[in-house]
Amino acid sequence: MGVRGTIASEIGNLDFLISLDLSGNQLDGSIAPSIFNLTVIELINLGGNSLSGSLPKDICRHNRLQRLKVLEIGCNEMEGDIPLSLAQCQQLDRITFGGNNFSGHVPREIGNITQLKVLDLSNNHLRGIIPQEIHHLQNLQMLDMSSNELSGPLPSAIGNMKALQQLILEDNALTGPIPSTIGNLSNLEFISLLNNTLNGPVPSTIGNLSNLWFLNLGNNKLNGLIPQEIHHLHYLRSLFMNDNNMSGPLPPAVFNMSSFGRIQLEGNKFSGVLPSEIGNMQGLMILGIQNNSFIGSLPSSIGNLSMLVELDLSYNNLNGPIPSTIGNLANLKHLDLKSNKLSVLDISQNAFVGSLPERYINNFKAMIEVIKVDETERSSTFRSYVEMTITLKGQDQLLERLLEAFTIIDLSSNRFSGNIPRSIGNLKSLKYLNLSHNNLIGNIPSSLANMSALESLDLSSNNLDGVIPSEMTRKCKEESGPKEEEEEDDNDDEEFIDGFGWKSVVMGYGCGFIVGIGMGYCVIRYGKPRWLVEFFFGVGYKYKTKKRDESALLTFKAFITSDPHNILKRNWSTRTSVCSWIGVTCDSHGTRVTRLNISHMELVGSIPLEIGNLDSLASLDLSGNHLHGPIAASIFNMSVIESIIVYNTNLSGRLPKEICRHNRLQRLKVLDLGWNKLEGNIPLSRSYSARDWLS
Repeated sequence: MGVRGTIASEIGNLDFLISLDLSGNQLDGSIAPSIFNLTVIELINLGGNSLSGSLPKDICRHNRLQRLKVLEIGCNEMEGDIPLSLAQCQQLDRITFGGNNFSGHVPREIGNITQLKVLDLSNNHLRGIIPQEIHHLQNLQMLDMSSNELSGPLPSAIGNMKALQQLILEDNALTGPIPSTIGNLSNLEFISLLNNTLNGPVPSTIGNLSNLWFLNLGNNKLNGLIPQEIHHLHYLRSLFMNDNNMSGPLPPAVFNMSSFGRIQLEGNKFSGVLPSEIGNMQGLMILGIQNNSFIGSLPSSIGNLSMLVELDLSYNNLNGPIPSTIGNLANLKHLDLKSNKLSVLDISQNAFVGSLPERYINNFKAMIEVIKVDETERSSTFRSYVEMTITLKGQDQLLERLLEAFTIIDLSSNRFSGNIPRSIGNLKSLKYLNLSHNNLIGNIPSSLANMSALESLDLSSNNLDGVIPSEMTRKCKEESGPKEEEEEDDNDDEEFIDGFGWKSVVMGYGCGFIVGIGMGYCVIRYGKPRWLVEFFFGVGYKYKTKKRDESALLTFKAFITSDPHNILKRNWSTRTSVCSWIGVTCDSHGTRVTRLNISHMELVGSIPLEIGNLDSLASLDLSGNHLHGPIAASIFNMSVIESIIVYNTNLSGRLPKEICRHNRLQRLKVLDLGWNKLEGNIPLSRSYSARDWLS
């Protein structure tokens, strides 16, 4: 409702009040202590405000709040310790304190609230250990203590919490092994333990979690093999074991699991060959196994992965020719190191030989057509920004939080020979091409000038000869624009953060010198772009959090006819702040929804007009679901939206003719409507100031 102000102490005079919901407003100041004197109240929801101060130490003493079932104060600015007396509110079944500044320890007395079903203490400053007493919470279905400062081991007694469905402990400092008792939690569907310091092997009992569909153990110190028993997880869609110390070959049975949509195993010591059975995972969309020790050649069966959109095989010891069947991967668009907007094939730092394979270059439809596709995972667990390492001028450069899609081919540091095929100039949506450190010969083909979106070209350390094609230098002049546009203004930094607006950069020290001259000509002669200098020194980005309109989201939920993983059904509830809902991110005040990412959740339904009421929304991602009907026209009335991604959803109908008229969508940078059933003409009113492509 957008109510501003403070909560008056007189509210405590409402002696017969059963339910108090002031969530999603702009209230500040402290919570009136008189609220906690209401003897018959059952629900207190103050989430999504700017309330501060601490909770009273005697909050549940002296027979107070004996009927209270829901206490929701998430997404505020509360601080201090969690009161020990909270355990005396025995009827509580939901506690949501996430997104505050609570400190101190998790009180062991919390284990006495045996009716509790949801406990959300995420995004605070809690420290110390997870108390053993927590295992008394036999009815608990969701435990979220992510993004705190918790340390010590994961209690083995957690295996007694048989009702648990979601276990989210990411972004802490937990140590020790993953207890084998975790295999007792047969109802678990979602586990995220990433960004801790857990060690030891992954317990084989994890194969008992027959309902599990999401497992993230990334960025720990786990070692040993992937347990063979993992193939019992028939519903597992997403597997993250990246950035650990795991080793050995991958279990053969894994390659027969048709449920997989995403596998991220990068940054380990996995070895062995990639078996031909890899072609059996025909539902696989993302495969990241870079920075391991895989050997041998790529099996030709990789061409069977018709759904594959993201592939990273870099920094292994693969050798031999690239199979021609890789040209069958018509959907190949992405390289993702953390949920991204990158269209990439990266097989750098290997030992591939032979000529550059022209046949599958011609088949990369997504790079030939001017298309930009964006896939991103995950709320707190589904990372929404892009982080990527690419090789520039022989040095690895980390790009963090890129907000625009980036089409890339990196074939550097192999042993490719022969000429650069002219057909590579057909890849008109390509932004980054790295063929450096190979044995290529001959001239630079003039067809490279056709790559109108190209920003980075590295042909260095080859055996090229001849001159820079004149077509390329003319293109450089054209892209520089009139002289009066040469001056930089303060908006350039923002332009860089949003994406690369400068079209054509020729770079490298190829053949020692030749292509470097092209870069110098463009940059020195025309003085663009300043971001290129910053790019080499590194740029940090601040990533904002976002906020909400509950009624619009609940209407959207009502239009979903099938929710196979019960994500919205169990998580999107008025009993909790919308800021804590999976896929929803709120602003720093917890007052408005500014990001909605429910991609790849296999939802079935349609998009209601009410979604347009999310007028603070900056990013919308509904991709990879099974939506039908037209795109709600109200989406195109959102005045601050920067990214609309609804690709691969089965939507139909036409785009509104006035899509960008009347100052609509003036901040829009990414519009991704690919892989749907849309028809009709592309509206002429589309704003050409948006740095994106319709796909």
